[in-house]
Amino acid sequence: MENFSFQKLSEEWKQRTPLFYSIFMTCATVKEKGCDWTPAVAVAGSALLKNCSMHMDAVASLISLMVRQSATQVCQ
Repeated sequence: MENFSFQKLSEEWKQRTPLFYSIFMTCATVKEKGCDWTPAVAVAGSALLKNCSMHMDAVASLISLMVRQSATQVCQ
């Protein structure tokens, strides 16, 4: 979890599941320059994969931890 990045996840999908990766990147194609959809694609793809297998929950766990941490900081 400490070394997680959306870019690494995207590269892993590109290497291991090229069809899955190409479908998501085609859906996320934007004509604006400088717009990076990698985090959005990673979260959407992870949600779909989690529905297929309950054990693929690293991104969901990471997002949950980020929300809890930010809520703790706001409350202090």
